[in-house]
Amino acid sequence: MKIKIYAFCLLNLCFMRTINAQENLRTFQNKEYVKINNQWNLLNTADLRYYPIQNNFVTIKFVENTSQEVINNFAAQNNLTFIRKAITRWCDFQINDVSFDIFNKCTAMKTANITIIDKLEIPSQGSYNNISNAAVPNDPSYGTQWHLNRINAQGAWNITTGSPTVKVAVLDSGTDWTHNDLGLGNDNYQNIYLNNGEDAWSNPNNPLTGNGIDDDGNGLIDDWKGYNFDLNNNNSRGVIFHGTRVGGIIGAKTNNNLGVAGVAGGFNNEGVKILPVGVGQNAPNSIAIDDAILYAAAMGCKVINLSLSIGYSLAVNDAIDYAYNVYGATIVVSAGNLGLQPILFPASHPLVISVGATTQNDTRLLGSNYGANLFITAPGINILTTTLNNNYTNFELTSAAAPIVSGVIALMYSVNPCLTQDQVKNILKDTAEKVGGYNYQWNPDNLGQSVELGYGRINAFLAVQAAQGLNPYNLDLMIRDSADDVGQEPNTTTQYMWTSTDIWIRNSDDDGLEHQNPEYHPTNPTYAYIKVKNNSCIPSSGTEVVTLNWAKAGSSLSWPASWDGLNYFPSPSPAPQPNIKFGDLVGTTTIPVLQPGQETIVKMRFIVPNPQNYSWFQGSDQWHFCLL
Repeated sequence: MKIKIYAFCLLNLCFMRTINAQENLRTFQNKEYVKINNQWNLLNTADLRYYPIQNNFVTIKFVENTSQEVINNFAAQNNLTFIRKAITRWCDFQINDVSFDIFNKCTAMKTANITIIDKLEIPSQGSYNNISNAAVPNDPSYGTQWHLNRINAQGAWNITTGSPTVKVAVLDSGTDWTHNDLGLGNDNYQNIYLNNGEDAWSNPNNPLTGNGIDDDGNGLIDDWKGYNFDLNNNNSRGVIFHGTRVGGIIGAKTNNNLGVAGVAGGFNNEGVKILPVGVGQNAPNSIAIDDAILYAAAMGCKVINLSLSIGYSLAVNDAIDYAYNVYGATIVVSAGNLGLQPILFPASHPLVISVGATTQNDTRLLGSNYGANLFITAPGINILTTTLNNNYTNFELTSAAAPIVSGVIALMYSVNPCLTQDQVKNILKDTAEKVGGYNYQWNPDNLGQSVELGYGRINAFLAVQAAQGLNPYNLDLMIRDSADDVGQEPNTTTQYMWTSTDIWIRNSDDDGLEHQNPEYHPTNPTYAYIKVKNNSCIPSSGTEVVTLNWAKAGSSLSWPASWDGLNYFPSPSPAPQPNIKFGDLVGTTTIPVLQPGQETIVKMRFIVPNPQNYSWFQGSDQWHFCLL
């Protein structure tokens, strides 16, 4: 599939871009295959589950009476290793090619050997019923984290263990980003979000070592690792335990042979990113919470966790409305720990996901608030997690239950970043387990919800599986026409098409981020820098390309005549160089693999044609406009 979009940059250069998108959906032998995280999966239409294929194997049923000698010759010709043959004539082979497309390989083999091949299929991996395929994490205390087993986290981890492109804000007392199971440790990666808009602190564990400048222009100085809105400084680490425990439940590094496993902590690699935001040292306060909610949403956090309750606040109410409606944030709030009806504020806000707590017997924890507007529950007793000073401890009540739900939602966004908030809520409703023996039919206007546990106790595997099933699987790489371009084509919001923020020229290969007018030189090139973002729900393959062409600008030059390579540029007078066609290729460059939401900058060399060689520009030493 080829998508053509046109964008322009300020001053002398404007741009055309062409992105070739490789399909991530294939049909083979009347079966549907979907690529997820660069792994092809068989889509089983009966249960809408995805089964990873065994990419280097093929199973073939040969025509009856085909001799073993013929089969062996076939294997040698196609670089296969024969494994075994069944009485049903199905033979298993290992494919020995270094690099190949499994579908093209199988199609070519079957087409070339139609006289001996009866049937051919690509084998896939399934799972034992009720038993997860995911490896058991090597975190020493994983065996005591009963809540992960109860919500079937391992089943969810079969699908995703958490993407670092998903940010989860922990609005709390502060989160200890020096904890080895959250921040940098011996494994040399961390699940703490670092704001790339700010210069790094010279000492990564000392917020006072920033440069003292608001580099990203958001009004907060040196917020490299979140911000403390209670103290109005950039030390989001906190001095009490609460936020560190919440952060560990969501994103403690999983399978790193240390401590505990987080719900969305990766698997010996980066998981979702925790943004620490302080809203009160010893108790949360509304004057900090509203600003913190807006900050987290503006920083791109898909999930905002508030394991807290406060008195009703109009300011906080408005901040929730704004974060939800403008930024699309999903806000998760603990229901309260009084053991009474109703749930407390801000859990009672109609746009948030309110979370109660359950026991190991899947009943309501006595200290958990409940009521008609409780949305969902999660385990909330003896939840082992991180705490201050590189230690671990048990955590309880709805403050522990809410981050379990936040972690599951982060996994849902990891597998499908394009979920809407309504889709998230509907999936949680539909996949929660109706446990505890409560009445889930008491309200005829809202069937499926109980007073005690809301829609039930969360099931991570079912929720993530359902989120994956809603993934559209269409790759969408974008380069903005303008600052307000959100990727919809055609972009009707662009008034000044030469103001693209994603394409610019540099006169030297210096990785500069601002546009420079190109300077003609017979041998020294200029460099076109092009920012590409993955605006879809699936990773790119790493084979997509940007193609750059050039033409002379002019009000009489129309599309596509000036770009189709058929028309010559006006003849030079005199003619020291060959005529140049409109639409001539400048270059093509490959876009590296981009995860959903990720962006990169690619660049190409460009020798600017000498304007003095052309009669239109005699006496001029520069182009008026050159289009790329």
